[in-house]
Amino acid sequence: MAGRLRPKAETVEYRFAPRGAVESGAVDLGPVPLLVRPVRLGPLRLVAPIAPARVSVREITVREPRLSRLWERFCIDIGVAAERDAAFFERRVFQRMKEERYRVLIVEDGDRYAVRAACVFTTRGTTGYVLELLHDRTVAGMRAASRLAGIAVRELADAGAAMVHAWSLASSGSFPMLARHAFVPMPARALAKVDPRHLVARALDDEAAPFVTERDRWYVSLLDDDRV
Repeated sequence: MAGRLRPKAETVEYRFAPRGAVESGAVDLGPVPLLVRPVRLGPLRLVAPIAPARVSVREITVREPRLSRLWERFCIDIGVAAERDAAFFERRVFQRMKEERYRVLIVEDGDRYAVRAACVFTTRGTTGYVLELLHDRTVAGMRAASRLAGIAVRELADAGAAMVHAWSLASSGSFPMLARHAFVPMPARALAKVDPRHLVARALDDEAAPFVTERDRWYVSLLDDDRV
């Protein structure tokens, strides 16, 4: 899979591969940033009720052009990432809805002019997945993202998930919202058993190398993972 270097336009290549599977010119940026959130322990639900909020949540099932603008507002401090514009969501989510039960929730501003936050999630068996969580960089946008994360956790628990997974680096804008809902990094020893893959990247332009080789400059989510 290819990503685009931000804020410049050089292209990089990246993939998720076993530790040590690094070809010439590529760098190993460490384990996938897996976060976990238990939602069931036997018959016991580990999900608190969500208090009423003033923001209105809407579910969408078709291409939404305003997601391009949401991504532009989210990625202002991101160095390297796949462009999550409307075409990306069309390809990765909406075109696959007949095969996968993806759900997409958004919060709009009062006039429905802009999307403040968006969350994509799904479940497989007893594992739920928060595939993406984006928001603009306003306080309202961050609160909206937090609310969507909470709704996703509750909905996944209702669907039978015992554990919810997400990918987020600690440097990512979505990390505080996930942490607020009790998502924590999986311990290294357990992660090596559950998902031993590492993020491997290669710059196709020498000028891009300083950006590509710094893990904290990256943004990845489970929408980058072809397995999900």
